[in-house]
Amino acid sequence: MIRVFVVEDEPPALRKVKRLLEAESDLGLCGSASSCAEAISEIRRTLPDLLLLDIHLPDGSGFEVLQGISDLPQVQTIFLTAMDDRALEAFDVAAIDYLVKP
Repeated sequence: MIRVFVVEDEPPALRKVKRLLEAESDLGLCGSASSCAEAISEIRRTLPDLLLLDIHLPDGSGFEVLQGISDLPQVQTIFLTAMDDRALEAFDVAAIDYLVKP
């Protein structure tokens, strides 16, 4: 099972992502966070395989989250964001995908 951690500060979007993950038998939610500080702390604690990461967070950005966990074993990252202009930057930090929310 792939252990997934979600970083999303919008409650409706987080609920939707959680529902989608629950429908997949090979994916398991191991945690979620709504801020950079919380995300860094919880990702360090849970050590997920996959990170679904929003860019705009109340206390910084998803890129700051990645900097804060850069010493951990590589976590695969998919950006899940409303921002359609940061994809190149995301792929520069080794994102495996960049999904734009409606």
